[in-house]
Amino acid sequence: MILDSIELIGLANSVEDVLAVLRAYGETLGDAALPQWWRQLPLADAQQALWRLFALEAIVNAASKQLDERRRATAKHALQVFAAGVWKIKLLARASTPPAGRAPGAAGHSSST
Repeated sequence: MILDSIELIGLANSVEDVLAVLRAYGETLGDAALPQWWRQLPLADAQQALWRLFALEAIVNAASKQLDERRRATAKHALQVFAAGVWKIKLLARASTPPAGRAPGAAGHSSST
């Protein structure tokens, strides 16, 4: 069974796994599908994934205005993939952040001496 990028993002267990899927997905898009400047944007952390997401939204809007259906469809799919990636990164970050007022690894109770 071949998994698509969104399914792979859903299965990712770390931010780096999500970024690896997004990088691999970005490499599959040719020059004709998305502008080269978009593919050359860095993608090393969550903030850079978010910037690519914003850029994709601009590409979708520009392609719609230019009536470039092929580029619009490709950018729209890429927008969905990157939105899933950013969502998963936020979910993973939230899961790894301890609740307010608690130190990482702290037990649910305190002991007095």
